[in-house]
Amino acid sequence: VRSAVARNPSCPPSLVERLALDFDSMVRYAAVASPSCPSSLLERFAHDESRWARSAVASNPSCPFFLFERLADDSDVGVRCDVASNPSCPPVVLGRLACDIDAAVRLCVASHPSCPPSALELLANDVDEDVCRSAMLRAIPPALPPPLRFLSRTPMGMCVCMRRVIKHFLLEEFVEARMFSHLLKKTLRQLT
Repeated sequence: VRSAVARNPSCPPSLVERLALDFDSMVRYAAVASPSCPSSLLERFAHDESRWARSAVASNPSCPFFLFERLADDSDVGVRCDVASNPSCPPVVLGRLACDIDAAVRLCVASHPSCPPSALELLANDVDEDVCRSAMLRAIPPALPPPLRFLSRTPMGMCVCMRRVIKHFLLEEFVEARMFSHLLKKTLRQLT
């Protein structure tokens, strides 16, 4: 019950502060993940030796910039994934995590809606197939009609889709055009 109260976004900061000191670790982590958790508590738990505590801070939508930067260098892959998956994660931190050694972190970055174009370009050339595919699919213009969007999820369909996109859609940025070109070449290589 206390965990549910701590997770509630309407929970007042004074109660969240009390719940963050609870004897039950799950209640503490729920309190730290709450958007109304005070930044002083977030900072304290960001230095906790428990991976779960740091993960709760990394997934908190109210996490301050300096803690995102600190947790992006965490030794635990799960914590770095939580940073990269947080909707409030700043693009500059996502750009740094795009070079992470672990493919799971890079995949989270490639899937993030605020991933900067330079990081998407880097991830579109990633050695991990899932990361590469995710980055390339994120680069497909949102105005793409649903049938083409569906087609783009298969290798042959992706080739057809990219041809149509290049032929019929004006791309706003040179980076996107280069990514589509790279995708088309890679897909053609896979088909031969």
